Amino acid sequence: MCFDVSQLINDMTNEIDRFNNTNFDNNNLISSVKSFKNKAQNYYHVNGFTHPSLLVFCNKNNQLGLDQFSWGLIPHWVATESQAKSISNKTINARGETIFQKPSFRDAAIGHRIVIPLNGFYEHHHKKGKKLPYFIKSQDGRRLMLAGIASEWLDGNASIIKTFSIVTCSANDTMTFIHNNPKLKAPRMPLILDDENLNTWIYGTEEEVKRLIRPNSNIKLDYYTVRPIRGKNYKGNIASIQEKYNFAEDYRPPTLFD
Repeated sequence: MCFDVSQLINDMTNEIDRFNNTNFDNNNLISSVKSFKNKAQNYYHVNGFTHPSLLVFCNKNNQLGLDQFSWGLIPHWVATESQAKSISNKTINARGETIFQKPSFRDAAIGHRIVIPLNGFYEHHHKKGKKLPYFIKSQDGRRLMLAGIASEWLDGNASIIKTFSIVTCSANDTMTFIHNNPKLKAPRMPLILDDENLNTWIYGTEEEVKRLIRPNSNIKLDYYTVRPIRGKNYKGNIASIQEKYNFAEDYRPPTLFD
């Protein structure tokens, strides 16, 4: 699963060149990146259940664009505010294998796929009854480009609410080691896209997209334990949350009652 991420907004223009697509106004996109720099927030760590707004690359009038979407997809057919709040807590992630079948995700998967540029994400590793938080990022220091699906919903005030889910797939070898939750049938990971597949994810056909839903072993990952991202010892959205931290053998992870 993928419930905790990092997205820093500085130098987001570096990611534009990773899209092999000449069907957009590069200068206009760079201008858009600069405008969002004044609106978006730096997240060293944020949890999906707080529904933060993250920057995403998306299709805008058949051109590559940048926009802000709230994490936790609300399908366009949701009728009420209470239903929207409830479903957005259940759509932080979307299993890639079923996004074209599930009613909550089908329309978004067919017509509104996005790419989420992240500095990294967090996952808990289970060891001797303890949960140790890991920070996972690319070895080369570039942002991880995650597959997502998005939706636009009209709230009671006729305001357009833009939301998304991170698409997940079965785990590669690295994430099989880290994401070893014994309560799950099998380890999972966010769907990380190679650069040559970024445009296919956004603009491709259903069959082309389905072929991308697989664990990525091409992008080498760096990973290490960090301080708690839950409970009373959580330090918050600060840079040091991403620093390496070695837990003592008698470490007791936080519980719901801490």
